[in-house]
Amino acid sequence: MGILFGVLIKKIFFLVLMLCIFFPLSLSAQVDEYLVKAVWFEKFTRFIEWPEGSVVNQSTGDFVIGVYGTNPFGTTLEKVYKNQKIKNKDVEIRYLNKLTQIGECNMVFICESEKENLLQIIEMYKTKPVLLVSEMQGAAESGVHVNFYISQSKILFEINESAARQSGLYMSFRLLNVAKVINPVKG
Repeated sequence: MGILFGVLIKKIFFLVLMLCIFFPLSLSAQVDEYLVKAVWFEKFTRFIEWPEGSVVNQSTGDFVIGVYGTNPFGTTLEKVYKNQKIKNKDVEIRYLNKLTQIGECNMVFICESEKENLLQIIEMYKTKPVLLVSEMQGAAESGVHVNFYISQSKILFEINESAARQSGLYMSFRLLNVAKVINPVKG
């Protein structure tokens, strides 16, 4: 039963991933918004390089996704990443309540409830290799690396390429081509 459930989850993950790649997902398509965003997390990492020497590039340890603030995902992240790897690593989901815990993660989703702390978070982690992801209006302009937004009932994202580069994260042109790029790196 457990193996069958794992295969089913992988097939669902693959289907959602293919839909994300080939069709802009519409909220009216009855697809859970946070399931789509959770799937995008893994997809982003395929096109991002962490700096040499970072824990992401080490052969041991988990890939750690943090959620800072009031969790909008429910149990979706646990379900999606129970059997799914990121960067060939098992995925650990952590729910954070202290700013200092962000540095223990490879990727952090900053929830809407932390809007007042956003600039402080960005300032604390602007030179650290932690992928900062959010869904707040203006967050990419403020320095969040990847920011989800909804336009015409579609889940889209913008990337602050300069902020990501300052953190030591390099975004592939393939990822940049499907995003709205804020502060592109020149040259």
